[in-house]
Order: sequence, then C-alpha cells, then structure tokens
Amino acid sequence: MEFSGTAIMWDTGEWIANDDGVYKTNAYGVNQFACPHPIFMITRYSNVDTDVESVQLVYGRPGRNYKTKIVPRSDLASANKIVKLAEYGVGVTSENAKALVQFLSDFESINYDKIIEKKSCDHMGWVGRGFKEFAPYISDLEFEGQDSFRQLFNSVREVGSYEKWLKTIRDYRKNGNIVVRMVMAASFASVLLKPLGALPFFVHLWGDTETGKSVALLAAVSVWAEPVIGKYAYTFNSTDVGNELYAACLNSLPLCMDELQILNKRSDFDDIIYRLCEGTGRLRGKKDGGIQNIKTWRNCIITTGERPITSMSSGGGAVNRVIEIECNGGKFFKNPREFCRTIQSNYGHAGKEFIDNLTGNIAEARALHEKYIKLLEDNTEATDKQIASAAALLTADELSERWIFNDGVRISIDDIKPYLQTKDMLNVNRRAYDYLREEIIANHSNFTSNGNECWGIEQDGNIYILKNRFNSIITDGGFNPQSTLSWMIRNHKIARHENGRRDISKRINGAKAHCICIYVDDIDDYENIENDEDLPF
Repeated sequence: MEFSGTAIMWDTGEWIANDDGVYKTNAYGVNQFACPHPIFMITRYSNVDTDVESVQLVYGRPGRNYKTKIVPRSDLASANKIVKLAEYGVGVTSENAKALVQFLSDFESINYDKIIEKKSCDHMGWVGRGFKEFAPYISDLEFEGQDSFRQLFNSVREVGSYEKWLKTIRDYRKNGNIVVRMVMAASFASVLLKPLGALPFFVHLWGDTETGKSVALLAAVSVWAEPVIGKYAYTFNSTDVGNELYAACLNSLPLCMDELQILNKRSDFDDIIYRLCEGTGRLRGKKDGGIQNIKTWRNCIITTGERPITSMSSGGGAVNRVIEIECNGGKFFKNPREFCRTIQSNYGHAGKEFIDNLTGNIAEARALHEKYIKLLEDNTEATDKQIASAAALLTADELSERWIFNDGVRISIDDIKPYLQTKDMLNVNRRAYDYLREEIIANHSNFTSNGNECWGIEQDGNIYILKNRFNSIITDGGFNPQSTLSWMIRNHKIARHENGRRDISKRINGAKAHCICIYVDDIDDYENIENDEDLPF
C-alpha cells in the first residue's frame, strides 16, 4: 500500500493500493477497481454492551485531508449495504461494491493483528454487567453513536480545578437555599437508579423568573459535564423522538431540560412525563424489515420552568413520578454571573469521583436506599413511587456528602417531606370531584330560578345537575367524566336510580331531563352561601 500522506504501511496481498485507487489485475490483464481512491481500515471496535464489532475506515482523495468513518462490520460484508458509504464520500457504486467488499475483507484478514483494537459504546452510563464500568470513564473508549450526539459525549469530561468547583459548591450548600442541594442530589441520584432498581423520575423547579432556577440546573450539570445550555443541557424546544434519543444517549446521566414554558399545550407536559419515566423508547420497524433496537435509559430528569409541570387534571401516574419544588423564596445565588463563570471553567471532576467510589460500594448504596425507604414510610404518607424517588435523593445526598463535599450538610426527611405527594393528592378522580364541587358552589344560583343559566335543581336535600352540564364541567377541567362518575358511585357521592342507572330522570322547568344526583351533604356550606354576610359580593 502506497497512499501519499500516510505513514502507515500495510500489506494488501494481490491488491494494488496507491493514489490511483485500489485494484487488481484479472486473468485478462484488465484492472478491476474496488475503489477509485485510497481506502483502508485502521481501528476495530468492540461494543462493550453487545460485543458487536465496527471498524474505522480511512479514505479520501490524494492531496486532501483524509476522512474517517466508523462503520458496522455487517455493512462491509454486503454489497447491498456497503453502497450506503457513498453518502459519506466513498467512491462506491453498485458496479464496484462487490470488489470493495472483497478488498476490505482481504485487507482485514491479512492485517488482522496490526489493526488497533478499542472498546466502543453508543451511550453513556453503566455498561456491561455488574456495575463495574461506566462510560465515558473507560480507558480507550470510543463513541460510535450518532454523530449528532458526539458533542454531548465529548462534553462529559474533567476541566479546570476540582478544588475551585468544590469551594464554590460548598459555599452554596452551606449558605444557600435547600433547592440547590436538592438539585445537586438529583444529579448524583441519576447514576444510582439502575443499581438500585429504581424508576426514572422528574425533579422540577418552578417559580418566578430570576430566582436562579436555570443556574441551579447548570450547577447540577457541572457535576458531570460542561454546564452550557445546548451542549449538555437543552430546552423543551424539542420533539418526542429527540427527547427519547437524548435520554437513551445519556442513559444513566441526568437529563436536564430548561424553560418548560416553551411548550404551549398543557397536555404535552403529561405526555413528556409518561414517555421519559417509562425508561424505554417506542417500538419501531426498519425500512428493510424487522425492528430497530429499542432504546432504554434509567436516569433522573431535572427540569425548570415558570409554572408547575403537573396540574389539577394531571393523571395520578404523572404526578406520582414528579417531585416539584416551588422557587419563589428569593434568589438562590448572590452573584449568579460569577457562579456561572466559575463552574463553566471548572467542572466534571465530582461525577468521576462519585463513580469511582460507587463502583466498589453498590451494596452499601442499596442498603442506604432501603434504610431511607423505611424511614420515609414511617414518617410520611407519601406513595410508594414518591418514597422510592425521595429515598434515592437522600441516598445520593448522603453519599455525595461523604465522598465529595465532606461538609456535614445533608438533606433531612423533614426537608424533603413537603415536596412529596400523598395518596389522596394523587387520586385524579378525587381532584375531579373537588373541581366539580367548587364549580357547583361558585355557580349555586344556576340551580335556582334566579340563575342566568339552568344547570339543574336543588331538591329533596340533593343537587340534581344536568348530565350534559356534568360532563361539560368535568371535561373542561381536563378530567374524564366516565371515570369521575364511577369513582363518585364507589365512594357514595351520588344517588342512583333503583334499576342501577347512573343518571336519574328529573322534571326541570316542566320537562324531564337526565340528571346526576349529588348528595348535598358533600357540598360543604352550600345552603349557607347566600346568607354568608362575610362574602364581598
């Protein structure tokens, strides 16, 4: 092989490889070209998760800079697949594809021991089995995922002074708001979820602008990577597929998203929560048949916005997967610009230090998590999912204080308790009933002859609300009328017809109508609303 501009000499067997390209002479004295320009293999990669091999090709025109491309070996073994390399500038067509396959196969066989061998991975986080290796903290590891994620992969590194970063973060842990400590704990907790067998969950900061939510998010990022929006963290201005691929690439590292208010539809919030907290992507088919590899991840999702990510109408499953923290207690950072300058020049050390300690202490982390689960069960009325998430935060906070900060500052159960949801708070049908109850109280005149509209009638100690009005109120609130009605029946909130029907016929304004009969005893103070002299209207 004699390619100008390369110092490496390889044996190419019967193939002639020079600046004119790669070819061999057949029995008739005709040159059979495999490629019209220089091309050869230089590195062989073995995926640490799947053992699937890829190779790095070097190719290009003489006198120009050579290009490199990592390609699955299976693509180089098929004439039909190798033509895809034409997209990247390789001179391959359907005519010479078979010859190029043969040349690369012969080249690898002849130079097998000379080709550099490295490990590769298409995601970050835990790889292999036994929680012993964590990407990118593996020697001789090469990223072989999508080129668009290479910047993300390269952003996870150690830069600047570890001591400067520690001093800055310790000052805010000691003198700052509990919110900063919660977000830092969430960042460390992300890498614990897979070893602990815990599910992904959200930590969402919301509140007025200029409180420091985005800066707190960047502080969480600085544990692992360059804290700049657009390099590691990004905004909610993204698609569902983009979020899925991003989460899968991070895998175990925290997924950080800023500016929730970019989304217009409230329903999009619940969709994002469910999709990301499932920890698995959609099942998709391939163009050539079969199915694509299903993307998975197990991490903590840290988000910020000017409003909550859940609402009164959010499903219980969505609320259960989120720990929301209101940030309206003043500014978190005295000098946010100086804080950002420091962490953007010094970052990435703490994450590696945490992983180095964790790989040998997985059993200790699991025992600590179980301890906090028991303490939270005994001292709160939170749901199981909320307790598991909170226990992960407390575990990460204690381990990071022990292994990283050594400042005696830890989050207590009393600190985290106000942010946890109880079972009653999670019941979406209970919230729907409360919403209906408030609507009835606010519009009590519409059940009398004095109302502007007719919603029904109060009679016999009960409230008869027109069925279509009932459905309209529940739907407008973002709830499901059928599900709400079933809950109300099970909890004896309504009277039913003697034949078991859910609605009751009632004569209103001289005509029969289908109504839902609600026991008035459940509408607190309903009878006294008109006589309440303290009301300002």
